Amino acid sequence: MIFEDVDGATREFGDGRPLPLSACEWHQGTLLTNTSTGPVESIEDCRFVVRDPEFLDILGSSPKLVELVKTDAHEGGAWYPDKDEFYFSSNKLTSSTGQIKTDLKKVNLRTRNVTNLSAPENNTPNGMVLDNDGNLVVCQQGSLNQGGFIQRINLKTMKNTVVADNWFGVPFNSPNDAVVKRDGSIWFTDPSYGSVQGFRSTPKVNNQVYRISNIGVVDAVADGFTQPNGLAFSHDEKHLYVTDTGFAVGWVSDQSAPVCLRWGL
Repeated sequence: MIFEDVDGATREFGDGRPLPLSACEWHQGTLLTNTSTGPVESIEDCRFVVRDPEFLDILGSSPKLVELVKTDAHEGGAWYPDKDEFYFSSNKLTSSTGQIKTDLKKVNLRTRNVTNLSAPENNTPNGMVLDNDGNLVVCQQGSLNQGGFIQRINLKTMKNTVVADNWFGVPFNSPNDAVVKRDGSIWFTDPSYGSVQGFRSTPKVNNQVYRISNIGVVDAVADGFTQPNGLAFSHDEKHLYVTDTGFAVGWVSDQSAPVCLRWGL
């Protein structure tokens, strides 16, 4: 099946596979030839940019981008299938006492109702992920009065526990994002964005990536970052990919520095 644009022209991906009308193919340009990098076509209703043909298997023949709800979503993004709920953190807010904070929220994907789950133990939540038992693991960035920590919330009872809040007695900077390996260990990034934005004290440790074992032992597994941020395992979990958004915002003068790093495990 070949899809057609409104003018009747057929559209195919670079390898000859049909390209949905709402998708655009990515072109990797070069500086030497002064060719641009980005979507091949400037289609007004382009909602999906295809960089790899395997993405077409996920999109299907007629993908749609649907707005679920208008809210102040910032980061997180964890789907809880048991109740069809989506958990996320809010944009940066100011509390009644003038302190910077963020809220932990959820949206019911059936009713599209948004609920604020913020409580005293929620201390500037940011990234989050479900663990292998369906609990919500939240990166709490901390405040001027309290260090950052990794929190686990049982979504059935809403009971929460602190998984870890220090490395050899030194408080974390401001935990940002986390992933859970199939063996149950929690891996997370710890940049100094809290201090940069004025709601955390001066860092006492380098910006690093940590692993929390199943018995709660915290190990630093990678350093040398400007600001480690998002992270993800390869499908076989033999490699860990970590983005360094310190480079992306121009805090690194070396323009050859990588934006995303990969470690063999």
